[in-house]
Amino acid sequence: MIDTIQDKKEISKKLKERAIFEGFTVAGIASIPGSSRVKLRTNALERWLSNNYHAEMKWMEAEKRKNIDSLFEDAKSVLSVGFAYINSQNSNNNFLKVAKFSQGEDYHKVIHKKLKNIGKWINVEIPDCKWKICVDTSPLLEKAWAEESGLGWIGKNSNLISKKNGSWFTLGFLILTKDLVPDKPNQSLCGKCDKCIQHCPTKAIVEPFVIKSDLCIAYHTIENREKSIPKIIEKNLMSLKNLELTNDLELIITTSRPKSEINKIKNFQKQLIKNFTDEKIDVFIGIDSPDFNIGIHRALQMLGIKTIHVVCPSIWAWRAGRAKNFKFIDYMLCLFPFEPKLCSNVTNSAMYVGHPLFDKKHEYQ
Repeated sequence: MIDTIQDKKEISKKLKERAIFEGFTVAGIASIPGSSRVKLRTNALERWLSNNYHAEMKWMEAEKRKNIDSLFEDAKSVLSVGFAYINSQNSNNNFLKVAKFSQGEDYHKVIHKKLKNIGKWINVEIPDCKWKICVDTSPLLEKAWAEESGLGWIGKNSNLISKKNGSWFTLGFLILTKDLVPDKPNQSLCGKCDKCIQHCPTKAIVEPFVIKSDLCIAYHTIENREKSIPKIIEKNLMSLKNLELTNDLELIITTSRPKSEINKIKNFQKQLIKNFTDEKIDVFIGIDSPDFNIGIHRALQMLGIKTIHVVCPSIWAWRAGRAKNFKFIDYMLCLFPFEPKLCSNVTNSAMYVGHPLFDKKHEYQ
């Protein structure tokens, strides 16, 4: 029995630890009915539906989605979990352009099995607690409850984003009849950033946090049951890779290096990114080594960290069209006077700062 506040704290902690033991990447708890933010998310859902932005996804209109109590009688708490689907098999798939979440086993079955194991654990540890599994197909306001549980925040692209894991995880839930200790709801780190809106190839993000489904590539490749797709979607299907790049921490490495060396470099980059985010740095300055540094720039920029790059890009970038990657850099410090103009079309700010070996008497025309 859970009789004291301390008992609640201990069993809540053990429950989340059990979720991690079962293979989930992250776990959190929310109390029902939740904070005022859940109500705001519910109101946002109603506005989205009234604008018919859900296209043919009529199941989104289910009234139960607006009231978690209607899903399970005497519901008191929610265990929210995230299951990471990035792995060594799908992170470098260049053969078929298949969304990473759909590679491998059916995540519904994988998550359901793991949640069922947690349920069996609950039967032993909290015998007077009943539970109900929800994985994707249940009419639950999933991202709102994941946010409420501290798993991440809902970004302007409407995806749940974790500071540590990005958006590379699928969600699962256990609705519980026991009042547990909730985690602190996650605060948004998007700030003024609107790069997801800028780079959406079909302009499906009609305003921050609002997706017009019939303009969304993902809707047409997953949910649309028509025999054909709109021309604007067909035209932009080649942008599917770019959609994943907006959340991807995959690194820009030249393929000419031996594979063993590439893996060492990738691991080193990932460790640097982790160190920088853990230390909550204000700005990252990369010096030369563009292939290596731009992967870091991209990852940190998505977390709202300012990035500066000092490089002579004329040889590196204008060859093979790599200048497009400058978009992941907030400020470019150029070493030759002709470069700010070349960089201006692809980066927010480019400034000539000079090169220590450059003889200014020989001005470039």
